[in-house]
Amino acid sequence: MYQREMTFIIEQMKRGGEMLQEEVARPDGPRGEGKKAPIDEEIELVLKQQILQYFPDDAIVCEEGDGYTGNNMRTWFIDPHDGTEDFLNGHRESSISVGLVDHGELVLGAVYAPIPTELTGEDGLFVTWHKEGTLQLNGEDVRLPPAEEVLTAESRVLVSQKLRGERLAENERLLAPAQLVPCASIATRLALVACGKATAGLSARHPLCDWDLAGGHALLKGSGADVVGLGGVSISWTEQKAMPDDICGYFAARHVPLADKLSNDFLPYVEKEKVR
Repeated sequence: MYQREMTFIIEQMKRGGEMLQEEVARPDGPRGEGKKAPIDEEIELVLKQQILQYFPDDAIVCEEGDGYTGNNMRTWFIDPHDGTEDFLNGHRESSISVGLVDHGELVLGAVYAPIPTELTGEDGLFVTWHKEGTLQLNGEDVRLPPAEEVLTAESRVLVSQKLRGERLAENERLLAPAQLVPCASIATRLALVACGKATAGLSARHPLCDWDLAGGHALLKGSGADVVGLGGVSISWTEQKAMPDDICGYFAARHVPLADKLSNDFLPYVEKEKVR
């Protein structure tokens, strides 16, 4: 049902991935500073222009520039480069993330981390799914391992690259005995969980923008998994945004009760900070 859209967005994201690879290869290194890089806007422009050309009635919500108001209850959520700040600091798990919502339902997701790393693999990581289709990794159907119901010493939990000091110690305590693996992009974390390469992935405190979440959330749905908010809050979509509005903290696992448990384990620590 959404194969045309899937084929289309894969090709556009491949173009964006080539641009990102060229940016890494620049003799002076990637351009930009802080949380801003010119490549983000350049990739977004390519994606947005192509969507407007091929799907002119669809709405677009995007990070870097103005979106577009459609007229058919379908919305593309675009993050042209998730993880910019860590990318500029030398971490390469950043990704292009796209999700499509049709009449309030996530029907397509794609996350592309084109730079080879230990996490993304020697060919990079391109995870895709659309409704009535299969979850795919780099163009091949994913054969998912059994979902882990509890954290063990063999479990890998993907966390922020920025964890330091007290918060790192807190995460190590709450996620024990699992291995904590830093990953620069929340979209990449969700995609790795969806395709069975990590037990869980999270961002414990900070609210995400809808474009950060849409692509990875769709992939999790496609694998029978989910992401929940702090305290186990269920996340749904309208044609314009994720709901509820005040989500803070995101916990993903293929075994959804495990995601719920982790979100509730973190709840008192995050709530305690709010009242300081």
